Amino acid sequence: MMIDALPIKLDELREIPAFRDLPAQQVQQMAAVMVRRHYSPGQFIFIEGEYADSLWFVFQGRVKIIKHSLNGRVQGLCLMNRGKCFGSCPLFEMEKNPATAQALDQVTLFVLPEEALQQLKGNDPYLVKALLHIYSQRLDHLARVSEVLGSWTVSDRINDCLL
Repeated sequence: MMIDALPIKLDELREIPAFRDLPAQQVQQMAAVMVRRHYSPGQFIFIEGEYADSLWFVFQGRVKIIKHSLNGRVQGLCLMNRGKCFGSCPLFEMEKNPATAQALDQVTLFVLPEEALQQLKGNDPYLVKALLHIYSQRLDHLARVSEVLGSWTVSDRINDCLL
């Protein structure tokens, strides 16, 4: 992992859907406390069981979120690409990461440290709205996954992956 000293530009941050509609002042506040990090293919961003200390936004590249079972089997949970956010669930409960995040290719992430998030969210209704947007997307994704797992046959799921 490499931390970039370049500040995050406002127009770059606006490319993230959660920040697209925020007023300029709020986007500026976010950019001031966020850090740009780069990861190489295969590099781990965080590991399941580690304390969640940041909220992660994909600016470039793809990140896979995986879960390890007790018998050592690896299950892919989702693929995060440009504009997506991950790491939000355990952050609000001050818990450990329930899964592992790994770079699939060259990845640039905008990282919002937990301390900055806690400070900003208490004073900023626009940020709370952006976070609700992230959670509503996550709930939509979970509803689609539940539908697939609950009502599709194995053949349907394989066909969906192949097509």
